[in-house]
Amino acid sequence: MTEISPLLIYFIGQLDTLIDASSSVLGLSLISFGILMMIRSILVCSIYDHEDKKRYDDYLQFYNKVIKIICPVIVFSFLSSILLPSKSTVAAMVVVPAVVNNEQIQNISKDVLRWANTYIKKQLETEKNQLKENSL
Repeated sequence: MTEISPLLIYFIGQLDTLIDASSSVLGLSLISFGILMMIRSILVCSIYDHEDKKRYDDYLQFYNKVIKIICPVIVFSFLSSILLPSKSTVAAMVVVPAVVNNEQIQNISKDVLRWANTYIKKQLETEKNQLKENSL
């Protein structure tokens, strides 16, 4: 039997927040990437002399360092925002089997089914008796 701890309940509750945070990081990373690409394009177009070329090379070194950081962040946040299950999915995966496979719940359902069967049989017998009395 799977035990549902308070910590597990807390983590299930925080999954949607984690997905939202991952989506926000993805958006900010993409905006940063776009700004870096625009600055690089502007610098490439504005190279006129050797001093501009040196400034472009300095920026290119900075750009390469930042891209090495931003690209994994983009990939990780994209995958986590896509692949992390929602709160309701995890609840269905964890809580429902724990409840359904619980022996006490299964015994209750057997007892209820037995009670329902006897109740229906009694009702049918009383209806048969009433029909017999009415037909006489």
